[in-house]
Amino acid sequence: MTVGADTRHPPTDTAEVEAAHALHPVRAAASTRIPAWWGLVLTAAVVASWWVVMSRGGPARLDLLGAAAGFVRDLLGVDGVDPPVWATGGAWRAAMGPAVDTVVMSLLGAATAGVVALATVIFASRPLRDAPHSRVGTAGRLGLVASRGMHVLTRAVPDYIWALLLVFVLRPGVLAAALALALHNIGVMGRLGSDVVEDLDPGPLEALRSAGAGRLQVLAYGVLPQVLPQFLTFLLYRWEVMMRAAAVVGFVALAGVGYQLRLAMSLLRWSEVGLWLAVYVALVLLADLTSSALRRLAR
Repeated sequence: MTVGADTRHPPTDTAEVEAAHALHPVRAAASTRIPAWWGLVLTAAVVASWWVVMSRGGPARLDLLGAAAGFVRDLLGVDGVDPPVWATGGAWRAAMGPAVDTVVMSLLGAATAGVVALATVIFASRPLRDAPHSRVGTAGRLGLVASRGMHVLTRAVPDYIWALLLVFVLRPGVLAAALALALHNIGVMGRLGSDVVEDLDPGPLEALRSAGAGRLQVLAYGVLPQVLPQFLTFLLYRWEVMMRAAAVVGFVALAGVGYQLRLAMSLLRWSEVGLWLAVYVALVLLADLTSSALRRLAR
């Protein structure tokens, strides 16, 4: 089929269909696009299935919807005689201290995890260990095994479990929470950093070795310039995750917003719970915006 052929009849041959798609890529893509109304159908099906499940329990199950609405009103403090906690300026000023503690524990955990992970990843990196003139030997192989083993162990244990263990070793507080975040993320960052080092471009490393550069010079001028930008990007992303996890870790380690949330829930002060939830969401949004801006600079 040629370009000048009659296009009034649709092509039937396979080659003609492929040629028509090549001539009209937008039309071809539109023909394979899922119709928009399918999204409405799927949404309606999900809502209907939940409604059927809820209605099978009878009025008692349907009363859960009313209880949920009442709980939301309690969080907002709209049904109480006194004004809600979040409507008073003193409560927001008092929330600044735990909010700062939460930010500090996430930053301290991210910094510790980044430094330890980068040091162990570089120490056990295969591009340096397997260099043609490298004299690492048994010590290098043991370092590789120890580094990988530490990464697996630390990331296998969740951060809140680390916090449960550390409160028996250290005093409950910001330090225990920050160390719990750091220990778990050392393993995560070590795994991500290992992938970055394994995928290094060998060209600059070989050029440095050919010029007579030593191991430390190859590390400083060949490995770090390639590793650091992507490593920092991963670390900033993990800092976002640590900020989200700080509430749970603080809940266990008795520090920051998580501890205040635990106190308010134990005393059934639901309006105060709503305040701490709002503070937590604000911290997460702030961390997301800051991390996105810093990642753009790191690139």
